[in-house]
Amino acid sequence: MPLDVGPATMRAAFAAVLDGGASDLEIGALMAASTALEARRDADGFAEIILGLSDAMRERMTPLIVDADSAPIVVLPNYGNEDAFPATPLVALLLRRMGVRVLVHGAVETHGGLFNSSILRELGILPATTRGQAEQRFSEDGLVVLPVTLFSPGLAAMLSLRNRLGICTPGHALANMLMPVVASSTRTLHVLQIAPWLTSRLIDESVVLESPVLCVAAAGSSLGSVGGPACLSFRDAESGAAWQTLFDSDGISPARGMQGTTNSGGAPDNHDPRAWATWTRQRLNGGSGLPMMVGHLFACCLYGCGYAPDLNQAKAIVAMGAVNLAAA
Repeated sequence: MPLDVGPATMRAAFAAVLDGGASDLEIGALMAASTALEARRDADGFAEIILGLSDAMRERMTPLIVDADSAPIVVLPNYGNEDAFPATPLVALLLRRMGVRVLVHGAVETHGGLFNSSILRELGILPATTRGQAEQRFSEDGLVVLPVTLFSPGLAAMLSLRNRLGICTPGHALANMLMPVVASSTRTLHVLQIAPWLTSRLIDESVVLESPVLCVAAAGSSLGSVGGPACLSFRDAESGAAWQTLFDSDGISPARGMQGTTNSGGAPDNHDPRAWATWTRQRLNGGSGLPMMVGHLFACCLYGCGYAPDLNQAKAIVAMGAVNLAAA
């Protein structure tokens, strides 16, 4: 019998999972079925699962409410693969250097989320432990790491199933598309990540069209990686504009990257948070060029959040090294 993966069915199933009302057997069967669809790259079937889970999540997620401020906001997901070269801490700190407020949300206790959080910890940035603390840090420092447990305990429990079952869950895919921040009267850019084979199926769904969004369509966990191919697409839902492809790495060589960027950026070969923290400091201090993908992602964020009026100016800011700490 084929699996019924209609959004209504999936919404009801995941509502039970998120509310703790599903048995281990039911959860295991649901995760196995969704994993099979993902493994087959069944875009239609897996998208229906994501949309059903998204509907259930919306009813149970408590987004962080932040004060209106003239400074724009960029929201970055932190659910990366442990094998990815982490760039999320560098991108977050580069944006904050420019006066952009940054919220990093994620699963800080598992896999790539843990590694990125460990790097930020080495740089003196700790995850918030309460919602009040998160709001205070965001207001005072303009940079906060928000654990998923603080806005969706149910999703956090689903993500933790990877440790028990040894497989990713639909929650891992949806988590990279969440918008857990509400900031009225302030331009907020949500950076989302969607697997390339799912992009055409999900890119026009309401799950990704509630605010200005920058969609990173990349294999693996490219948002958390200093390299690897990716396509960066932007849409300002507030203005009703169409999708724009801001950057597509297909056929792009390192030589054609922005001035001051490199292909690998001399990334460490190991998974030592201290080594990566040192690598991040070196780039923040202007001692080495930014990896090409980091440079492009940084420029696209500056444009998408409204810091730069157009993409060319955003690229010029990156190329001119306006974030050089040594000159600060």
